[in-house]
Amino acid sequence: MRQITCVWDSRLGTTGKDVGYMLRSQLKTGIKDQNKVCECLNTAQMLPVARSVTWRYHPPSDEPMGFRQNGLTADATDGVPYTIAHVPGDEFVEMAWRDHVAARDAGYRRGEWDAPEPPGGFRRFIRAAKTTLGRDHVLSLLVTNIDRACTTRERRDVRANRGEVGFSKAPVDMEVARIHARWYHNVRLTAAPDASTAVDHIVNMHRAWAMKPYVKPTTILDILGHNGARSTAAEQAALEAAFVAAKSVAPDGTAYESQELESQFSQDTADVRDAAGHRRQTKTPAQVWAAALMKIPRVSEKEAMAIVLKYPTMMSLMVAYEDPSLSESDKRKLLKGLDCVGTHRGAQVRKLGEVISARVYEMFRPRDSDDEGDQVIAPLTE
Repeated sequence: MRQITCVWDSRLGTTGKDVGYMLRSQLKTGIKDQNKVCECLNTAQMLPVARSVTWRYHPPSDEPMGFRQNGLTADATDGVPYTIAHVPGDEFVEMAWRDHVAARDAGYRRGEWDAPEPPGGFRRFIRAAKTTLGRDHVLSLLVTNIDRACTTRERRDVRANRGEVGFSKAPVDMEVARIHARWYHNVRLTAAPDASTAVDHIVNMHRAWAMKPYVKPTTILDILGHNGARSTAAEQAALEAAFVAAKSVAPDGTAYESQELESQFSQDTADVRDAAGHRRQTKTPAQVWAAALMKIPRVSEKEAMAIVLKYPTMMSLMVAYEDPSLSESDKRKLLKGLDCVGTHRGAQVRKLGEVISARVYEMFRPRDSDDEGDQVIAPLTE
């Protein structure tokens, strides 16, 4: 907690029930870390985006370390690429409604990209913020009281129009849906019922950013390690994502993407049906490869998953075994040391052993053209 400072925009307010005041109080109270309560370093500066919060890593310090000033605003370029902008519900509703009215008056019905961007509209707000922060910087909108703001706006319209309802919540819901559907690049939205909940969200994000440098990235092995049952659809999707993202390098330096190496296992999953005409679920290339590895004696699921993550296809592993720079002994120990995680909850990480590595090598090692295959699985002793 001494290596990160929460920097919040001074326009969040510093008195009464302002979000800035509540945030500063809660950060000063501290959060529990390693069985002790630690005060969270924080400071107020005028940030590039109004009423926003971001973070900055720095060497260990007992005093908050904000950004350097660039004129009236702080230069947040050396901060984390993530900014939370607090948007009160009534302002969010008003911005979405202005965009809707401008698009409707111009003849647009579905909010196309070239629709007008009126002053005070949501699209203009997003464009200005993203221009300031940068395309790859994540802007997370923390919106409070959307439903109450919509109700208030509708009642106001009824009173102003003598019983006729002019306002509709539909454009607001459409704007929320667009954000969740990634209509805007690197823009997120979190809805909070009140300011207190919004502050809790920011404090939780502070904890997450403080722990991020010390947390091991989540992998497919971690996902499988929290489920002792058969793999679910989500786990299968994660495994396939790891398979697609992987690559292997041949001895001559040529990089092969996994999509180019999967031909021997690829299946057309578009419309596979059984004799009765029912759609049949087919295995992905990564699942087939893992299942093939598990046919080798004493290769369990955790060892198979470790090998698939390192060598996403059979061909990539066989290419590695054909590397002329490796000795026979090196090839037998090629898989030794890979991280394996059990599939039961709380399983510990252990390393793939030399015996399993040798077993896999005996199955997939390079063979002479006159090899009859009688030594495909050589006897091994523990």
